[in-house]
Amino acid sequence: MDAQLSPKLQDYLAKKGYAAIVVELVDSATSTSGFADVVCRPVNAKGAALAEPGVVRRLATNGCDVLVCARALEYDDDIRFDLRSFLGIKDITVEGIRAWRL
Repeated sequence: MDAQLSPKLQDYLAKKGYAAIVVELVDSATSTSGFADVVCRPVNAKGAALAEPGVVRRLATNGCDVLVCARALEYDDDIRFDLRSFLGIKDITVEGIRAWRL
């Protein structure tokens, strides 16, 4: 399994002083619909230490640690993390990791 960060994301993490990326699963199980999605958020060293007890898997990348805190995920052979920006709001996107489905 190969996990890579885009150069834009690497620059952003270094500039802001983030030490890791935490990958979590957000799900909604309402009476009318249910969905699950993968959410990525950058954390500093203190945030990484707080997330450590819930880490299920650790991915080695070319820039920082990726701490996966969700069990029900499917992984591709190639995983790519990138930075997206909309109206000044930064968002980490991931391709190659998705919520498990039937």
